[in-house]
Amino acid sequence: MTEADMDLLKRYKREIEYCTFCPRLCRFVCPTALAEDNETYTPTSKMTLVYLAEIASARPEEVKKAFYMCVDCKHCMTPCIHKIDVPKVLIAARAKAFRSGIADDNVKRFADALEKYDHPYSRIMGDNLKEVVDAGHRTRPAVADTEPSAAPGGTQAGPAPTVDGGKERVLYFPGCTALRFDKELVKDAMGLLSRLGIRTDIMDEPLCCGYPGYASGNMDWFMKVASRMKQVLDGYDTVVSTCPTCITTFRTLYHRHGIDIKARPVHMLEYIAPAVRPLLDGRKKEDTTAAYHDPCHLGRHLGVYDVPREIIDRLYERRVELLWNRDDANCCGGGGAVPLTLPGTSGKIARKRMGEFRSTGADVLLTACPSCVRWLQKADGDAKVMDITRVLIDRLAE
Repeated sequence: MTEADMDLLKRYKREIEYCTFCPRLCRFVCPTALAEDNETYTPTSKMTLVYLAEIASARPEEVKKAFYMCVDCKHCMTPCIHKIDVPKVLIAARAKAFRSGIADDNVKRFADALEKYDHPYSRIMGDNLKEVVDAGHRTRPAVADTEPSAAPGGTQAGPAPTVDGGKERVLYFPGCTALRFDKELVKDAMGLLSRLGIRTDIMDEPLCCGYPGYASGNMDWFMKVASRMKQVLDGYDTVVSTCPTCITTFRTLYHRHGIDIKARPVHMLEYIAPAVRPLLDGRKKEDTTAAYHDPCHLGRHLGVYDVPREIIDRLYERRVELLWNRDDANCCGGGGAVPLTLPGTSGKIARKRMGEFRSTGADVLLTACPSCVRWLQKADGDAKVMDITRVLIDRLAE
């Protein structure tokens, strides 16, 4: 067995061996295993297949489907007393499959698109960003520029007043999903930041955080994009986004792969909460019932559970919890590149989550992730699914 063949066993020996010989409590929470009703796709079985592929007892090309059966939700870590990061290892296995030329065919085609556009979507991303900028929002200064930058209309986009009264340079990062499918949210979110006295820049070209490449195992592309993003982010004190996946990528994945940025990554709701609290005090709440879906990357990845609920409680008369919530929340099915590699499985996971919502009898399902909004809405087109940031924008405009 060559040094390359032993790579994953050397890097993740503890994780792989603990999962291979575990009593398998995580089998009851893994969204892909439950969606497919298949023991092969439980976290421990998937890790066992990685183990068998590494010791040459199984052919990687024959078991690789299991590597893609993970939405990177980290729900398997909730019941795990050892806190084994199964998604991290499975994505490393995808990366090895990609380097070996045996990756899922959709991943190979996706890699070509990523190289062509530097993000997961088509040229429409550039058109949408131009529309945002043309609406009067400041583009980011040059990477090497340390002076306040000239903004559209002659405004100086220098250090921004923060919600705590300090001064810092803030970049608003829209995220690919919001920019592609909800450009109005991007424009209005920047407008909300401005209303709150927070002056921000936005990128002058559509550039991805890199997560789609990471999740699909395309690590060379991920590292290339992360290195480019570091040059941008090192020019700021804070980067804010409505996308928790982007924030997780900036905060955790970059560091894991040796790229440390100067900017502090913060989810939009966390960042603006101190400023919106006094604006919502005394306002009439909407007389309806709202349920909240915890996005995996905001909840289990970033540990943010209370801020979204606090804001909802200031907006609505009643809030109900889904049966599975907080660190036990079920996934929307939109993560881990599963919609790309296994769209049928992704849809099953989303429909299961929407079934939970329907059982609450709530009028609206709120979340704090553009991807969650997209996949949950697709799973049940008759349901009202909204981003909390959108609700805030609309309410404060009244």
